[in-house]
Amino acid sequence: PFSKHIVIDPNREYIDISATKIREEGIYESWEHLPKSVKKDYTKRVCLCGIESVGKSFLTKQLAALYNTQYVDEYGRDFYEEIGGCFDIVRQSDFIKIAMGHNYLIEVKAKQADKVLFIDTDNIYTQFFYQQMVGEENQTISSIINSGVDEIDLYIYIEPSLPHELDGFRQVK
Repeated sequence: PFSKHIVIDPNREYIDISATKIREEGIYESWEHLPKSVKKDYTKRVCLCGIESVGKSFLTKQLAALYNTQYVDEYGRDFYEEIGGCFDIVRQSDFIKIAMGHNYLIEVKAKQADKVLFIDTDNIYTQFFYQQMVGEENQTISSIINSGVDEIDLYIYIEPSLPHELDGFRQVK
């Protein structure tokens, strides 16, 4: 009851921003005024998809550099690199770790991104490789996919235009 109400910068001479202005002009016009804690919720997530060796990883990094923002690597590739690139020692449970790890990285990078986050591949591909290995769908991975936890706003499908490059991380049949 003894508090005194003091309005700071009532005419918005120093910082010309208001909730009304954000609603009218759009959130991206006022991006620099938003608290970091909410920016991740408005960051657009763009996922690059396609078969192996179409340039998803390269393009993801190039787009992030062009837009001066963050990107998420294909977590499955990182996972395999940690175990020496050996597909033959992968366990079924590793695919769940890959799916969860990929979503975790999306959340981490979304907090650091500037308006857009580019993502190399999604968990549909993790499910695909699981099905190739085991011959059936993994229900946990399906639940992760169906939950929409990765909140992808746009998918860009890249079609192959060059032959595959065998780099030690490709499945050869």
